[in-house]
Amino acid sequence: MAVMLGSAAVLAQANSNPDSIRAKTSAAVKSSLVQEASGTTLGVTLNATDGTCAGSSFIISFGWTATTSDPDDGNDVVGMIAYDGNGVAIAADWNGWPVGTTLTETTPFGSGGGINPLTTRPVRIEVYDIVNFPPFGQNTQAIFDNISAQAATVPLLATTDYDPSSDVPDCSNLPMVPLDRQATSI
Repeated sequence: MAVMLGSAAVLAQANSNPDSIRAKTSAAVKSSLVQEASGTTLGVTLNATDGTCAGSSFIISFGWTATTSDPDDGNDVVGMIAYDGNGVAIAADWNGWPVGTTLTETTPFGSGGGINPLTTRPVRIEVYDIVNFPPFGQNTQAIFDNISAQAATVPLLATTDYDPSSDVPDCSNLPMVPLDRQATSI
């Protein structure tokens, strides 16, 4: 059984709100690299495959130049979440960097890691300028929920939709579930 985006209340809201993660409008499915004016980069690459979607692993890369000292420890904290059209949490990661530092964080999903296996395509990936530390680690539901909760009140730095079938044809067997809104930058 897949763990769903946030709590049952969040999922219920997503099902009833036309601006939610699971709205029925179409979205452009795009992959590759996003470059925001702020210097944020976001991309997805195929890491390894056995020819099947279930046996493939992907890597999300996001980078950013730290610009603002956050209250927790003076670093600038950035969080990334990824979910599919059903609202299933796929990946979550975060890091804090000293102001002026430019770094890239990589996070696996698919057979190489992740929170849950893919249930639909595309995968929506969002990077936020968060201000509070999520729990330590990578690719846990608790990290995903923490970043998702902060997302309502912090800036979205970059977002993209990634269709894994563009790299692994077998992933076209996953249902296409349109996301509620188009990715804001490509």
